[in-house]
Amino acid sequence: MTEALRLARAEFPGRLEVIGSRIRKDAEHFSRPEQVYGALRWLATAYLDSRTGTAPCPDLDGSCRKACGFRYVAHQSEVTMGQFASDYELQRRGRTVQLREHLAFGNAHDPRHTIRIAWFVEGKVVVVGFVGPHQTTRASN
Repeated sequence: MTEALRLARAEFPGRLEVIGSRIRKDAEHFSRPEQVYGALRWLATAYLDSRTGTAPCPDLDGSCRKACGFRYVAHQSEVTMGQFASDYELQRRGRTVQLREHLAFGNAHDPRHTIRIAWFVEGKVVVVGFVGPHQTTRASN
């Protein structure tokens, strides 16, 4: 996992930033780090190009599934985000930023088979603010 994150950061400078302190330790157990790299590559290319209008993509979920096998989820529950702000918000340059969008792989609670990647866009950069098996929800709490 460490290598997948390092490669993605190196390949997409100025397009992708991963906040190291927001990577959960149990993310290291995910058994398919090459898929995480593919997900980060998709974020830095197809997703960001669509978001900035460079190359529109009418079906982000389909594009993501085809590129890396992850599901693209465009929003989070406002109630959940409010209740578990530490997983869904971070402080960035003096302001609170919400992690509304995420990529999902797997549904198990086993970190070897399930991972989530949540982010926000800052200018023309995807900033990843969560990597881990699951963000907290009312069901998991």
